[in-house]
Amino acid sequence: MLTNYLKIAWRGLLKYKTYFFLNTSGLAIGLGCFLLMALYVLDELSYDRFNDKADRIYRINADIRFGGGDLHAALSSDMMGPMLKKDYPEVETYTRIYNNTGSKLIKKGTSYINEDNVAHADSTFFDVFSFPAIAGDLHTALNDPNTVVITESTAKKYFGTTDVLGKTIETNDKGSTVYKITAVIRDMPQNSHFRYDFLFSMKNVDYQWGQYVSHNFHTYLLLRKGTDYKAFQKKFPEYTARYVLPQIQQIMKINSMDDFKKSGNMLEYSLIPLTQIHLYSKQTYELEIFNTSTSFRPWRCSSC
Repeated sequence: MLTNYLKIAWRGLLKYKTYFFLNTSGLAIGLGCFLLMALYVLDELSYDRFNDKADRIYRINADIRFGGGDLHAALSSDMMGPMLKKDYPEVETYTRIYNNTGSKLIKKGTSYINEDNVAHADSTFFDVFSFPAIAGDLHTALNDPNTVVITESTAKKYFGTTDVLGKTIETNDKGSTVYKITAVIRDMPQNSHFRYDFLFSMKNVDYQWGQYVSHNFHTYLLLRKGTDYKAFQKKFPEYTARYVLPQIQQIMKINSMDDFKKSGNMLEYSLIPLTQIHLYSKQTYELEIFNTSTSFRPWRCSSC
């Protein structure tokens, strides 16, 4: 019986070669396109999920209206992370990324190479994010000034090996600054919403710290297990009234944040889950973490 079916199918194939070829080709192309689209969708949905604590990591966003202009920034002030950690037990820890200085020139031999994928990060960076270490202790690697963590490919690019702990690199910071390599990590995955080759100590950032109204840092919170982030972010107006309002009052004659809003202004903070940043972030493109050469200061004054 099976043999007869095969003979009939073979005769039909020989008789209708063109029809068979078109149907088979169409089916193959359709399946191929479906597989490619499925792989693309899976890759898009996988962003940042490699982090062990991805389900508890959130970035602070700021929506600001001042002086007639609106801005939706993936940025917050240098003080927001530390103050939230101090005041609210829901925050297990925080970390900040600062890359408003742009690219750096890194010395190799007698010449300099311009590197774009550089940033300064808090010592808690590796307590929040999961990037495997090849060498060094990531939990202490950025504790001190003049320290840097580099990726595997960067180590090979500058030294030809990953055995580089204790070696130094020279940058064009303040004319010339030497950083000690304290750890080497695997190259950051492509499905991460940020990818850096150099992470320098936050203690080398030349910044006027304590500015609650200047937004120049990407701040990430690691919330404790069981915390509802939507309920937690409802406490942000308390933070704003306690810390931000006094500095706004140095610029404007207002008594409360309600007065600030009545003047046609706005300052609202919110959280976005780490795993939603790649697909769902609605913040201003130029102020996203992959394109942050622009530094935003919503209010300017001598004390800000």
